[in-house]
Amino acid sequence: MKKIALGMLAAISFSACAEASDKMKVTLGGYIDTQFGAVSQRKPFNQFDVLDSSKGKMQNYGIANDTKVDIKIEAQSPHGFKYGGMIRINADTSIDASDDDDTIADKTMLYVQSKYGRVEVGAYDSVSRQMQINANSIAAMPGGIDGYAPKWINKKMVDGSSYSAHFIKWPELLTNCDCISFGNKVTYITPKFSGFQAGVSFTPDIAVHGTVNKLSSTPKAEDQNFKDLFDFGVQYETKFKDFGYKVGATAQHGRSKSLNTPRKDLNIYEVGAIVTYKNASLAGSYSDWGKSATPTVKDPNKKYGAKYWTIGTAYKYEKLDSSLTFFKAYKANVFSANVPATTASHDVSHNSNYYVSLGFDYALVPGLTPYAELTHLHFRNADASRGNRANVLLVGSRLTF
Repeated sequence: MKKIALGMLAAISFSACAEASDKMKVTLGGYIDTQFGAVSQRKPFNQFDVLDSSKGKMQNYGIANDTKVDIKIEAQSPHGFKYGGMIRINADTSIDASDDDDTIADKTMLYVQSKYGRVEVGAYDSVSRQMQINANSIAAMPGGIDGYAPKWINKKMVDGSSYSAHFIKWPELLTNCDCISFGNKVTYITPKFSGFQAGVSFTPDIAVHGTVNKLSSTPKAEDQNFKDLFDFGVQYETKFKDFGYKVGATAQHGRSKSLNTPRKDLNIYEVGAIVTYKNASLAGSYSDWGKSATPTVKDPNKKYGAKYWTIGTAYKYEKLDSSLTFFKAYKANVFSANVPATTASHDVSHNSNYYVSLGFDYALVPGLTPYAELTHLHFRNADASRGNRANVLLVGSRLTF
């Protein structure tokens, strides 16, 4: 596997030796997303501290921003060889450490591209995220089941522990959600051929992103992380009269980093499809994680592993986009410091959650898109007497520049 990664890096070095043009195009872009949100949650999750009512209630409405600045670099040699890069900057007046927004840059990447394909290197989306197909692929702004709604609710369980340790929060493969760093990686993506395209990414350590300082300060053995991670993706897309079809599969394989709790290695996949007819779309997916990232020492009377599925429909009428998307997930004893080797503290059954989201957006003028979204979220914890149920209403607008 490491030889494959070295070969991909060698391809970058060789390609970069091609004759460059005198002109390099640098563009500035990004978006500013401002939204008003209103939240209703069941007790005691409407409290700031679920274990202590004296600390008062959570905010149940307010205004929030999400702002990113993109710097894109593009160049081309006289012989048609392309190269460039991308830097995405976090540009808000606060940080969101839970989603890894406590860094200056959200993503950084450089690429080289020719008729033989595209090679990318940096800290950015893996190929399994770039090629993912599921219901949120057709969701209206601001994202439906893979959008902002989960960020607005209480992030604690009824016992005070973080719900991210017990549930799959977003329909993403394990290391692709924003709550885990975009580790430094190298990616190769093939050219499109008769509707087919494939790719592979290699990440030495998902905890290592950015400068060498991060590398030197990250231990080789560390709970809750993976090394020698390979991401795979393949897609096929075609059209027939008024119908369009797009199918794909993504997968991840990596070695668990275990310091205190030995865990199973990472072997997960997702398959998905989108069917379109004129202005209507139908999409869905299924992902199975097996026993990946669960402790190697198990209790035969308890559950282990995770999976999720999605389904959604969308319709476009002139400038108006609408979508209805659904996400259902199961997770037990996966990838968490709360899952020690002591089997007595393991989840007795799968923790489950689902989201259903109805959204609308309208292309008012070029670059300005108002939207409205209503999402219902339901969490059921196998070990707790009560899980959270919440409704999140978001009304906002995104300025893309």
